[in-house]
Amino acid sequence: MHNDARNFAEMDRQSMLPAVFVSRVVHANMAPRHKQGHFVLFEKHEPVHLGGDIFVVLIDGTSIIWRLDGISDTELTVHSYAPEMTETVPRRLIKEIYPVMWSVKGIEGADLGTDL
Repeated sequence: MHNDARNFAEMDRQSMLPAVFVSRVVHANMAPRHKQGHFVLFEKHEPVHLGGDIFVVLIDGTSIIWRLDGISDTELTVHSYAPEMTETVPRRLIKEIYPVMWSVKGIEGADLGTDL
């Protein structure tokens, strides 16, 4: 790396990019592992792994959490617990896939507005 202002500016910009995001669980399909109302944290810069839980954003903008059982160029094989089932999802319907890193219990009755 050269010791010039451009490289330092690029390093600083990269360090400020968010990598960990949070989403509220809105479906009950992964209970009891990730319950409706809980929060999951997912890492945007980490690869997904077979057997791991994934946060999937579909091209229509909806999102869901599944366990990843298989992956190919054309489809994902995913598993949910409630109801217990395995299904395939065409990759063309998927916009983004991220590994779930943590699940955090939601705060019952909390006002999750701007005063967190």
